[in-house]
Amino acid sequence: MKTAHRTLLPVALALLCLAPVAHSTSPPTLILGAFPEEVAWLKTQLADTQSVTYLDRPFTAGTLEGQPVVVGVTGVGKVNAAMTAGVLIDRLRPARVIFTGVAGSLNPDLAPGDVVIGRQTIQHDLGEFLADSIDNWGVRNPANWEHNPTFLPADSLLLAWTLAMADTLRLPPVPESPVSRLPRMTAGIIATGDGFCTSTPLKRAIRRRLHADAVEMEGAAVAQVCYQWGVPCLVLRALSDNADENANADFERYYQAAADNANRLVLALLARLQQEAQSRRTYRDSRWGFQFEYPQACSLRVTSDPQGGLVRAVLSEAEGDRVLLDLDLLDSYPPGSLGPDTSWAARAEVLARRRCEAGGPGGGQYCAGVTRAKPFANAAGVPGVAFLLALAREDHSSGRSSLLSRGPVYALCLETAAGRLLLFVEAVDGSGAAGADYARLLAHSLARP
Repeated sequence: MKTAHRTLLPVALALLCLAPVAHSTSPPTLILGAFPEEVAWLKTQLADTQSVTYLDRPFTAGTLEGQPVVVGVTGVGKVNAAMTAGVLIDRLRPARVIFTGVAGSLNPDLAPGDVVIGRQTIQHDLGEFLADSIDNWGVRNPANWEHNPTFLPADSLLLAWTLAMADTLRLPPVPESPVSRLPRMTAGIIATGDGFCTSTPLKRAIRRRLHADAVEMEGAAVAQVCYQWGVPCLVLRALSDNADENANADFERYYQAAADNANRLVLALLARLQQEAQSRRTYRDSRWGFQFEYPQACSLRVTSDPQGGLVRAVLSEAEGDRVLLDLDLLDSYPPGSLGPDTSWAARAEVLARRRCEAGGPGGGQYCAGVTRAKPFANAAGVPGVAFLLALAREDHSSGRSSLLSRGPVYALCLETAAGRLLLFVEAVDGSGAAGADYARLLAHSLARP
């Protein structure tokens, strides 16, 4: 876990330099469990509570560690979980979703009370059923017919922060635990299916096929809903049983202690979110109607770009200055100056190439091309189109372009009252996930003037 922490923490620290404002009117963190006992301990920690009703059932709004939250129960199973998460995301527009609770262990090195921090979730019963196995795959998003990932990734910021907190958090011992050590917290894969696993052969098959560490009945369903809505999501599961023939008895013995452990890690994560929110400076631009925050520890320089760009944010590092974002007003470019095609996608691609070739995010030796476009609306309801730009490097010796291992650049095209904005964000890890977080966080902070 510490190795993973060291890998992810620089990503998180870089991302901290641009993030949305957290204050009394900030969107809440939505915390869900499948049944009441899975969120019971957290509810005892709530302040400023009030009961709110959605789907004809009660949820509890309040604050945890100073952060606004809404806590509630989905019901057991993927359908209940997805339905509840979808409706609440639509109604609340939460800043993030955390699913907490218990699971069966698939990893022989883990014990009751240990917590699996879901770096990925997967529906183990979704796919093509073969004679003696399942070929798992992700279904398409009906909004744009893109395939969802088979393994749904956790939000990289939430994952990095949770791993950082897990390195210092001490969980209480589990009564009647078969091991003498204190409970552990580790990142892993969480498998979701519509069935309570009480079979050693099935448990081994899921472990062998997916390399999963825990099995439960809701997490990946919620993760898929969040993925399709563009909402940051993290699934945390403490182990209540070994998903074998003794699972029912073990569950009754350990589930409450396990659920409380998962809740304690959720609380630690919220404390970290509050700490970050209180240690920031805010940059506001009243003319263009956007704002973003950065920690006091970061040295940030924001300047106007003479080539049509509105804002360029530069982070000063020991190795030199690094451009973190460019924000352009597409409407400031004369007709035809970005090519004959006036669609957002075409204009964004032309501008992206010019930016990268001129030394924008990624440096002057790289170019960018649109690899994905989809409808987008930020937290303020501002519509637009999001573009994923993959950096490529020209290899003049072979005449080919090759993708860079350092990852893609993300761009986000949004429409505000001031005009159409194109935001460029440099990725900071090989997968590009951090770039996606950058783009989403900045988009959520944009608002109409």
